[in-house]
Amino acid sequence: MNALVLWIPGMLLIVIGAMLLALGRLDFGAALAVIGIGIALETVGTLLWVRQRKPSGTTSRRRA
Repeated sequence: MNALVLWIPGMLLIVIGAMLLALGRLDFGAALAVIGIGIALETVGTLLWVRQRKPSGTTSRRRA
């Protein structure tokens, strides 16, 4: 799975939640829930990206 599939919607939820809170369209609790879901999606996407970037298998140590 591509990490951007989770990271981009998470970023959008954070921005939308903050904008709706600033404009007064959502109360504090609902906006915080939307922002929290966005943060969770971003975190999972970031962890997935870090996991994909790690080299798998053996380490690259030199043997003397």
